[in-house]
Amino acid sequence: MRLIRGVVVVMIMLVSLAAIVSAEDIAGTWESIEYYRNGKALPEMVGKARYEFNEDGTYTHNMGRWLTAKGTYTVEQGKVLLVSDIGGKTDISLDEGRIIVENTRTRLKIIYEKSE
Repeated sequence: MRLIRGVVVVMIMLVSLAAIVSAEDIAGTWESIEYYRNGKALPEMVGKARYEFNEDGTYTHNMGRWLTAKGTYTVEQGKVLLVSDIGGKTDISLDEGRIIVENTRTRLKIIYEKSE
């Protein structure tokens, strides 16, 4: 029984390691496919927000004519940290090939999908 449990734990760890985010997973253009404020969907905002992650660890975040931000990103232990040029920090997560950005201060949640 202990052997079976040990094998199951190792298999779970291997699957988890395969899912770890790398810079190659992030590099490219990501466009918003879902946009929420205060939990309410805002379909008029879909497609207006975009991230461009470069292989050199830099990014540009464009939200239409309202905002363009630049900064750097790092990938560590399967997590992505964005640091803007003006000093703001944002943790983002990858879930099933989508980037999820949630900001509790502004009550925004934006889901991005990689453009091909």
